[in-house]
Amino acid sequence: MRQPQETTQTKEDQMKHIDPAEYLAFMGTPISENLGVAPRLDWIPISKLRIDPAYQREVLRNGARNIGKIAREFDWSLFGIVVVAEIEGDLYAIVDGQHRTLGAALRGIEAVPCLIIQADLSKQAKAFAAINGAVTKIHGLAIFAAEVAAGTPEAVALRDACAAAEVTICKYPVAAINMKPNETLAIGALQRCLRVYGAQHLTAALRCITQTRRGEVGHLREPTIKALCHVLEVEPSWKESEENLHKAMKKFDFAKQLEKATITAKQQRNETYTVLGNVLFDFLDKQLGVPA
Repeated sequence: MRQPQETTQTKEDQMKHIDPAEYLAFMGTPISENLGVAPRLDWIPISKLRIDPAYQREVLRNGARNIGKIAREFDWSLFGIVVVAEIEGDLYAIVDGQHRTLGAALRGIEAVPCLIIQADLSKQAKAFAAINGAVTKIHGLAIFAAEVAAGTPEAVALRDACAAAEVTICKYPVAAINMKPNETLAIGALQRCLRVYGAQHLTAALRCITQTRRGEVGHLREPTIKALCHVLEVEPSWKESEENLHKAMKKFDFAKQLEKATITAKQQRNETYTVLGNVLFDFLDKQLGVPA
């Protein structure tokens, strides 16, 4: 009997084609058939670039930090294209990319790749607003997934710490009804706890949930994760016997206590994870005790 041939998918097979058909309904009727003057691409000396304060943002402290980071970590693959418009005197006004240009100049780079558009001052300002105002905000979950794919050490360390507890960080926001067991959206809390407590401690805290609430959904939330990490830091002896810790945590009603802590925190103008942490500490103290 002839065996069926195995098919293997290549990376190219998994990638999506550019297909605008599914977005047609969102376009509506075009305002005009005129698409404007097509821009051109060129490398332009930084000495010929100018910043127009009429619409460009002033570089404040956060902007200065960003410029410094761009310069410090400069890599052409992360640079992109600077959008500029021709102005008098064989010069060009930067429409988008002043921080990147300043970062490149700090590294001694003399010319940057530019997309040159034809636009007077009014249209330059309009282009600036369109580029910076119509940006689709990238969720922290998507950024984390990209960092993992890029092999960023901090992201990989977090992924591995979570995997050791059988926790999966979602790649994008998921409605509660569609969440699967051991999935979480609490990327910010996980990142902070990894930095503050370390990978092994975070894994131990997460396992208090995944190993005692198998098949359940919705417990891997920010207040619960932060409360567990804090409590196990205050009394590290509770981590010495994972079996005893998990046996105790099976008796803890995560959903009920989180709901109560949320209400109490609002009344006290406190943080939910702080209130939940106090409840959790008292509970484990009664269950496991504190060594003399």
